[in-house]
Amino acid sequence: MAELLAANIGGDERIQARAESDKPNEASEARSRLLDESGIQGPQSKVIPNRYIITMKDRPGLAAGAPADQGQIENLVSNLRFDPRSRSDTIVFRHAISGFAATLSPAEKRLIESDPNVLAVEQDRVVSRQPVKRSLMAAGPRKELQTGVERVEGHLSPTANAPGGVDATIAIIDTGINLRHPDLNVVRQKSFVPGVATAEDDDGHGSHVAAIAAARKDGHGTVGVAPGARLWALKALDKDGNGSWSQIIAAIDYVTQHADKVDVVNMSLSDTEQSKALDRAINRSVDAGVTYVVAAGNDARDAKLEAPSNHPRVLTVSAISDGNGKGGGGANPACEPDEVDDAFATFSNYGKNVRLAAPGVCIEAASKRQGNDVDTYESMSGTSMAAPHAAGGAALIKAKNRSASPDQVIDKLISEAKQQSDPLYGFTGDTDGYSEPLLNVKNL
Repeated sequence: MAELLAANIGGDERIQARAESDKPNEASEARSRLLDESGIQGPQSKVIPNRYIITMKDRPGLAAGAPADQGQIENLVSNLRFDPRSRSDTIVFRHAISGFAATLSPAEKRLIESDPNVLAVEQDRVVSRQPVKRSLMAAGPRKELQTGVERVEGHLSPTANAPGGVDATIAIIDTGINLRHPDLNVVRQKSFVPGVATAEDDDGHGSHVAAIAAARKDGHGTVGVAPGARLWALKALDKDGNGSWSQIIAAIDYVTQHADKVDVVNMSLSDTEQSKALDRAINRSVDAGVTYVVAAGNDARDAKLEAPSNHPRVLTVSAISDGNGKGGGGANPACEPDEVDDAFATFSNYGKNVRLAAPGVCIEAASKRQGNDVDTYESMSGTSMAAPHAAGGAALIKAKNRSASPDQVIDKLISEAKQQSDPLYGFTGDTDGYSEPLLNVKNL
């Protein structure tokens, strides 16, 4: 996978009013700054040669939320005398979809496409974490309440302040999680990266995302929106921040298998092409009761052009800039002098698919860099940082209401959010005509 590097995370028009201004140039410059420090390499090709994702047809009458039907793969084996499970690089999907991913010769691909039980055969592709601007924080004591959590009033949430930590589970599909960091309550870990045995984070991105969502409130480091919530480290991206759609689907398949234990999933990753298998997997996982929160993307363009931010059943989150944890202006973010306090982040994607905004500039949280397992903290900027604020909010809702459906969780987050026009909590600069409100968890 190492040679198939990185996401094509580019810009596009906003609306005509924006196109006629100097905003596209500003957005392009902001994206370039993110890419320069993201650790993600520029792509040569995102297609993984000769590797395909095969989706089998569901059996008639399959109920929403029911496990995918493995009998269909048995039928394929019986019909074609070809068993993909006998190959070492095959990933079999059992719960979110019925199917598999495998390396196939042209003749094998044609043979599988001829089977009447096969719904689709699509090319597997490289998918990457969002590019983020990042910088290590100096060692030593730090302010526990970071600006993002303060901005969404996480410190005032009665559920967040309950003793014993938040009783909910958040799965982080990312580069893994720092398994030894004292801020992070990791209770389960699994790797979907070939040749990597554990979900230990060797990049830092997944750990930072996890800490924003759920870092413990214990006087050590920073606190998350849902302090102490149980974390599942699902490593689908490698040390360079790259994976494949088949690895992401495998992680979703695993979540769906354990939908009775997982409340919320955060995915801060993207591709510019679509995957029908991914769409079906997310649909079935949501049907099983799991709420999905995803980053809008850092391309300063319409989120509908990227996956999974354009999926209709996920909560897609854009990023705002905030420098002091409070509304009403007052301080531009220290690490991003070109970003304006209480304004839409210049790099953030936007559009109709985006339903919520959250802080995503100069966010401080736990990480893992330079071999430090315990006391590494970083400041990062990106919609990758905005999404886990909302994932933490979703966990607060599930902790109070175990029976809440994904739709109910998302509706509650939106109903509690603050409008952009609010003089105390709002923000400026979102000119696309879809005024997603700003996350607020004070009453959750």
